[in-house]
Amino acid sequence: MKPGHFIHPTGHWTILPPLPLRGIGTSMVESLDSYLTRLLRVTGWPQHAIRQLANARGDMIFTLRQEGALSAPTKVLNQRIAALEALTGQQHFRCGTLWALSQVVSIKAYGRATKYRRWCPRCYLDWEEHRSVEALAWEVALLEACPEHGCSLVDACPKCGATQPVQTPDAIRRVCRVCHALLGWTAPRITSTQSPFERWIDQQICSLIQLCADPQQGQLPEKTFATFFDTLSKCHGHRADLPSALRVSLRMRCYESHARAPTFRTLLNFAALQGCSVTDIVTSPESAASAEPLFGFWKDFDRLPLDGLDVVSKERLLEIGLERLLDEAGQLYLPPLAAVLDRAGIVEHDARREFPELMREYKVRYSSQGSGAALKRMNLAFNSAMRGLHDLDPTWLKQSMLYKLHKHVMRAGGISIEMARNICKVALMFHRMVRDAQQRRKTWPRSISEHTMWSK
Repeated sequence: MKPGHFIHPTGHWTILPPLPLRGIGTSMVESLDSYLTRLLRVTGWPQHAIRQLANARGDMIFTLRQEGALSAPTKVLNQRIAALEALTGQQHFRCGTLWALSQVVSIKAYGRATKYRRWCPRCYLDWEEHRSVEALAWEVALLEACPEHGCSLVDACPKCGATQPVQTPDAIRRVCRVCHALLGWTAPRITSTQSPFERWIDQQICSLIQLCADPQQGQLPEKTFATFFDTLSKCHGHRADLPSALRVSLRMRCYESHARAPTFRTLLNFAALQGCSVTDIVTSPESAASAEPLFGFWKDFDRLPLDGLDVVSKERLLEIGLERLLDEAGQLYLPPLAAVLDRAGIVEHDARREFPELMREYKVRYSSQGSGAALKRMNLAFNSAMRGLHDLDPTWLKQSMLYKLHKHVMRAGGISIEMARNICKVALMFHRMVRDAQQRRKTWPRSISEHTMWSK
């Protein structure tokens, strides 16, 4: 087929056939990747031809070796949707993506590497060209069961265990790329064996997908999750039954330079703690956050039982620590960067690569504290304070109990008593930061850390 030989139902010519997106308004809405695969089958064109047509309307909105999901909330999602709508004359392609949530959730919202497919074995077995789809919901790692058949979603061949790329032509899509075994079979329903919590997770994921699939749904504002989090802090941050992980997260909120977008996992954690739905959080954040939470129900948990969680990286903890020192200790005394890096277990080269601007600002602020000789005296005093804090009984680690340490630090560095007090204050703060960071690295999952420590 050649470009320009298709007529839209309205009578207008289109470059590509005017195929409508399937499943609009439902939790089984077709993903944009599935649509593009279907479009390639109908036209018989090679994949790169359609990508080049779309790129002619934007600046490389489709890379020639695109490997991840086209429906992910990337910076070029709007341009991709607009290009395909212009080429086909169709509307509502945004319903097959996370467009409605693209300003709210992280680019890693799916929680998995989207260069490989997940699929429902029953859907593949019963495949009908005129109506079947690969659903957008299948992309979400936390979704366990197919919304239509209730059987477990899979991501590998049952015979050889090989993963299947997203960008596989339709003609060979439902057979294994390695052993050529069929990827569809009669799989049993798992909904009756799922726990209530697992069924709730699947229901919440489907409700989010259905929200995105609604053609009447607009794009939710960027500050949606920040509004929810700030309201939660204002309404419930003082409660005695606040889960400890959340308590520290609320306290750390002010140390973030900007709000970090949540994944679906984070939204689910908050929805369970708050006793609301995930759609409530993204559509009515203030109302959802101000409602009476279920903290008492989760009193024995710092996190919810979602599998596959990762710990907070030491690089992220160092970044938060440097920001906190600049904000809180900058007017008193900044410790030498080498001491901070040493306790974080990170070499300076790696830190400069991760956050160069922050490292540069810290070095400038540190050097501005005095001459080389003055900095040397202050550093001696700081090291003395850290040793003194290490030797003290933990119950004495309060500002009011450090009066004896002040004079010791003053003599060790040859500095004034006022400067010794400032250095002791910073040393105490730094001592607590190091202790807390070590504990977080051992026990805190990143999903609970996705805003401040609840959001990466």
